[in-house]
Amino acid sequence: MPPPINPALFIIILLAASLSAGLILPSASKARQKTRAVHTGFLFNQIEAFIEESTFPSNQAELISILNSNNVDWNSCKIEDQLIYDGWNNIITITFINETNLILQSSGKDCKINSKDDIVKSIEIKNG
Repeated sequence: MPPPINPALFIIILLAASLSAGLILPSASKARQKTRAVHTGFLFNQIEAFIEESTFPSNQAELISILNSNNVDWNSCKIEDQLIYDGWNNIITITFINETNLILQSSGKDCKINSKDDIVKSIEIKNG
């Protein structure tokens, strides 16, 4: 017969298992998702501000150079191997439309591009 389980230890184990399964704090996961979306949107706004203060980039390497030369608050986003990642660690798609317009697109929490949870920002710099 197994030895009796210490009730306090049993409660601690039960709480830990419930927390890790998201049973006690399911809103924590929603809060993390919202935070990642806010971080990604904030990054997009910073990119726009940095572009407005410099020469408009003609390609991703030039955009990365602009970001590297500024004090970016990355939060849960990052730059690695010449790629920009959103708050969910997905690569941000950058589409250069012309010499004054580009589009930034995060695939969002579902990791699928062109779905309803995407975060998209069009950046257009007006000359003069």
